[in-house]
Amino acid sequence: MADDWFRSPDWGSEARADFEARLGRSRAGNRAQYMRIKGLALREAGHVDAARELWTRIIESADEHWPQVSGSLEHLGDSYRHDDPPRAATYYRRLIADYPTLSGTSGCVHVSLAEILLDRRDKESVEQAARLLGTWIDEFSIPFPNAISGSTSR
Repeated sequence: MADDWFRSPDWGSEARADFEARLGRSRAGNRAQYMRIKGLALREAGHVDAARELWTRIIESADEHWPQVSGSLEHLGDSYRHDDPPRAATYYRRLIADYPTLSGTSGCVHVSLAEILLDRRDKESVEQAARLLGTWIDEFSIPFPNAISGSTSR
C-alpha cells in the first residue's frame, strides 16, 4: 500500500531503494519515525540485520528526535537479547542512563535488563537485577498488568 511504504516488510534491492527515496522526500522531522517503524516491520519479517541498521542510523543521527532514539535503543537491545546478551545490556543501560523517563519506550527496559542479569546467576548480577526491579516498581507507573506479570522478552 502506497500510504504504508514505511510499514512494508520488503527489503530487496528495489524495496530498499524505494524506501530510501521516499525517506529522502519525507519531512526531516518524520524520518526517524519512519525508520523506526520500518525497522519493526523488517524485524518481524526476519530481516533483523536490516532493522538494526535502521535503528542504528537513528541513534547516530537524530539527536533532536529523542523519542525515536530511546525507542531505537530499546529495539536494538531487544534484537540482541538472545543472540548477544552483553550487547543487549549495553543498549538497555544506555537507554536508562540517557533517557531516564523512558519516554518513547515500552517502559519495561529495567525488567529486560534484569532478565539478562539474572541469566548470569552470580550474586552481583542478581543484586543488580533486584535494584533495577525495585527502581522500576518505585519510579514508574506502568498501567499495563501484562508488563508486571508477563515476560518482556522479544
